[in-house]
Amino acid sequence: MTNPQTAHAAASDSASQKEAPNPSLSVTVGIKDLLGLLSVLGIAAGLIANKILIERYNWRIDAAVYREGALALVNGESLYAQPFDMGDISLPFIYPPIGAILFAPWGYFDFITVELAGNLVVIGSSLLLLLCLYLVTNAVLSGRDKLLAFTIAAISWPIALFAEPVFLNADLGQINILIMALVVMDLLPIKRRIPRGVLIGLAAAIKITPLAMLLYFLVKKDFRGIINAVISLLAFTAIGAVLAWENTKEFFSSTLLNLSAEGDSGVDTTFQSNSSIQAMLYRWWTSKADAEASSLPTILWIVLSLIAVAAVAYLMHQLFSRGLHVEAVMVNAMLMLLISPISWSHHWVWLPLWAVVFFVRYRQHRSHPKFLLWSGVILSVMLLMLPPKWWFGRDGVNVFELNFWEKLLISDWTWLSIGLMITLGLGLKAFPKIAK
Repeated sequence: MTNPQTAHAAASDSASQKEAPNPSLSVTVGIKDLLGLLSVLGIAAGLIANKILIERYNWRIDAAVYREGALALVNGESLYAQPFDMGDISLPFIYPPIGAILFAPWGYFDFITVELAGNLVVIGSSLLLLLCLYLVTNAVLSGRDKLLAFTIAAISWPIALFAEPVFLNADLGQINILIMALVVMDLLPIKRRIPRGVLIGLAAAIKITPLAMLLYFLVKKDFRGIINAVISLLAFTAIGAVLAWENTKEFFSSTLLNLSAEGDSGVDTTFQSNSSIQAMLYRWWTSKADAEASSLPTILWIVLSLIAVAAVAYLMHQLFSRGLHVEAVMVNAMLMLLISPISWSHHWVWLPLWAVVFFVRYRQHRSHPKFLLWSGVILSVMLLMLPPKWWFGRDGVNVFELNFWEKLLISDWTWLSIGLMITLGLGLKAFPKIAK
């Protein structure tokens, strides 16, 4: 027979156990509350940063070109017959017709002024940057902690908005973050609804350079991804052809073939903002005329580009074998920018993402490799300070008259990206290969 006192004591103990808070649960809830608070603060700071970016200008030159292209398309005019008058300068529409089709609503609605168009580009690009930061961080964390990934993205967001490439991208009203977002959404989501390769195909239909990202699929031997990308590219190009046949014919028969020429790109491609292998090589000559008169710069560019492709492909293979898929995407993006003839400073919007990858991977790794920390620190400092390319002035700088060290410094993103990839390659010993 059970002792009543014993039964009462047991019942009391059971009740107290049910009522007593779980210490580990309290800690978890506390951390979640903290992460939630930090996320809110990060988003608030990001909104303030957006307000600052929007109020800097009421006229953004590239957004104005997009709007003029949309108007020309809607009115049945040629996108490429002549550059659009932008006041002090005339600039061409250098995207395929599908690019103008994306902006077509701007041509239909009169209330979308140049100022509003520029603001829409800034806001849209900013939100896409936040999305990219989240997808990159979540991929590094292997999708194990979505709240932590969002918190890191939210905190990084206002800082990334003031990184030089992103800041300049906003000032001009450029769509480089849209192109980057299409690639990131294609390669890095943990769960996907769209077949891999489709969004890269769309990005390449808008701007040719994302085709370089097919190296990711090639190194992984993901031939389905390549096929999807090619089909997507052809499909979106076909849509452009159906809706704007004459413009499509003109673009692929003439405009595309002359994009590297100063008259067709709108700006001298040796201008200090161009951080590509080709621009870096051209600047070593005494003048642009001398460089163009010689076949050596072009030969060197082709040779160095092929070497870069081979080296990056090998590095990506090593990264894949260690499960470092995000880093593989980053180095592929750096290759894309390096081998492209034109990679203006505002094209390098990938760099803030890479800085976040370095920091998150550093904290995630059990031994906290110092090379990851310092890579992130150096990259962040370079992004948030005035880059060396602007130390010698912004307008009227004759890059051919600069001395050796100045010519070296002016190609800042070129050398920095190469240095970071070399550092990453040398630091691979910190990451053991994954057994097959």
